[in-house]
Amino acid sequence: MIVTWEGELVAEDAEKLLVHAQWSYAKPRLLGYTVFETGDPFIEAYYRGRWFSIWQVLNHRNRRVKGWYCNVCRPIELTAEGLSFIDMELDAFVYPDGRYCVLDEEDLEQAPISAEDKALARRGLDDVLDWIVQRRPPFDIIGPPRRVQPFWDLS
Repeated sequence: MIVTWEGELVAEDAEKLLVHAQWSYAKPRLLGYTVFETGDPFIEAYYRGRWFSIWQVLNHRNRRVKGWYCNVCRPIELTAEGLSFIDMELDAFVYPDGRYCVLDEEDLEQAPISAEDKALARRGLDDVLDWIVQRRPPFDIIGPPRRVQPFWDLS
């Protein structure tokens, strides 16, 4: 499945691209760990050569940080059409108070990709979890890091 959305490139350097986007689906998306709502601003950081991106999610009503969605994906590619990446099915979500949860581990195991790509995806997750635990930016403003489970089961 190919998913596309609009965003505005607001900064670029040797390490990353910073894109401002907005959740544009008509209905709220209940995810088990947070809710994405129409109009929620996303500040998306795409790191060159890394197997993850980090998207800061804000509440569209009051601009408070809901958290950071950490998307494990192949390194980004830039083309004339824009930025693209291949999602690896594995994610994490970090709350401002430092709680974080790992998401979709079973989806990675069931994905029709090579064992090598699965190992690279797990390494990408390990890298982003290390950023969280070490409170490396953008996680330098969170509370004490601690792993939790998603709040509710949507099955």
